[in-house]
Amino acid sequence: MNSDGKTVRSPVDGIGFVHGERPLHIVAAHHASGKREDLRKKWLLDPAEVKQRRGTKTKPSAGDVIKTVEIANQQREQIPELKVTLALTTNKEPAEDLVRDAVAKGESEGITIDIWASSRIAHYLDNNPDGQWIRKKHLDIAQERLSKQLLLELSLASLKSAPLMTDPELLITRKLDDALSNQSPRPVTFVVGDSGFGKTAACIKLLKAHVDAGNYGIVLSHQTLLNHQTLNQAIDVELRNLHPDLETNAGIKARSFCSPDKPFLILFEDVNWSENPAMLLERLAFWSQVKDSGDSTAGKDWHLFCPVWPLTLASVRSQEAKNRIDSITVATSSFSEGEARSAIQLRAKQEGISITSLEADHIAEALGNDPLHIALLDLSGELEPKHVIKKFVRDSLDCLANGEGSYTITDYQMAFISLANEMLLRNTMNSIWQDVSHWLNYHSEHLTALRQILKDAKIVRLKGRDQALVFRHDRIRASILTDAATRLINREGFNVSDLADPYLSDVFGAALAE
Repeated sequence: MNSDGKTVRSPVDGIGFVHGERPLHIVAAHHASGKREDLRKKWLLDPAEVKQRRGTKTKPSAGDVIKTVEIANQQREQIPELKVTLALTTNKEPAEDLVRDAVAKGESEGITIDIWASSRIAHYLDNNPDGQWIRKKHLDIAQERLSKQLLLELSLASLKSAPLMTDPELLITRKLDDALSNQSPRPVTFVVGDSGFGKTAACIKLLKAHVDAGNYGIVLSHQTLLNHQTLNQAIDVELRNLHPDLETNAGIKARSFCSPDKPFLILFEDVNWSENPAMLLERLAFWSQVKDSGDSTAGKDWHLFCPVWPLTLASVRSQEAKNRIDSITVATSSFSEGEARSAIQLRAKQEGISITSLEADHIAEALGNDPLHIALLDLSGELEPKHVIKKFVRDSLDCLANGEGSYTITDYQMAFISLANEMLLRNTMNSIWQDVSHWLNYHSEHLTALRQILKDAKIVRLKGRDQALVFRHDRIRASILTDAATRLINREGFNVSDLADPYLSDVFGAALAE
């Protein structure tokens, strides 16, 4: 076809040279979709052997093999040693004598005949990973075997599901970016810094650049790693969460597509809120040391980044693991003054606000150069850091209430309080929708309001096959839980012993400060 969608006249349906092969190798293709009994004429008719009726001026069209022989003979006048292959495709099953005659004719003319009949095409589409990808694309039949094309699609889907506070277009270049880019020889890198310092954002930025370049990667949840001992198993589960029809052992297959210079990149999210962070950190330290993620090639074709808080890191008891983690750690902090200024000016530019460097410095100083506060900042609002997150939540709910939502902002706030109360009383930071719907079954209005908040996905969303609740940032979740904890503390008859669980000490500490 040409650019106008019209057929370009040619004696063959397709032709090209095999790149880099010597002697030169030309491949032609002819496609046949007519009746089975017409295949012999379609392939082998030689006009020179046809006896025409007297008065007939038009010669019959040559068969596909004969046309290819003519092309091959013309080309061999320039390249005598030329190799030629002719692929004959048909949605029928040719007779066995026709197959023999076609191959024999090709052999006599120095041409390899490669017949793709319906059964062979179906076998390729059903059993070959690349064939299954073609089958899905054109016939919408679920792909079960992992191909490079599907893995790239799943890498993009996993990346899209990753929590990111800032529009990718607003992610400034940081020193941290260069530090992470230089970690490729290591199988595991721990990115250590306090909450909101942009650790995950920097890792997502790196993963996005990797995938945009045609490479592969995934976001691995802490729950998946907690339930599976090896990296191969964990990758397999995450891929099948994204594509339930996928074959088992997809983790091994995914890594087979990668190499040391183009590794399978993994972002481990979020160890800080897992049930047993120390165990997971020790497991990662072990993998990085002895390269035992399930086979002897570990670390040669994959690289894992683990954002972690210093407080979480302190929970590791094994001195050997601590020493190993220290040796493969990249530390980060809040923005530098220059980085904070650039981030604020970029935000202002996107919002069409004119702002000087001096004004940007003033805002950055008020926010303590905090990446999260800058990401959430309403440039037209107040600059008190403790109010930035609360205002973001309030503005998001207000936008929902005045948009597609069917409840008031107060209704949405009360739904969040009901959810947070249940999470606090059950000592959990992580929950799935099945549990939440059971917890709030007593109040259908709150449950419906929460469904709308989840659909809006600005503050919290559902992720994965188990529909886990994922907040946009852990400090947003902490702010919501702190508001609920403050109400609980002020409630008559509140049991002080509920404050004793160290798992929630940050939340209740912030609530007491309130």
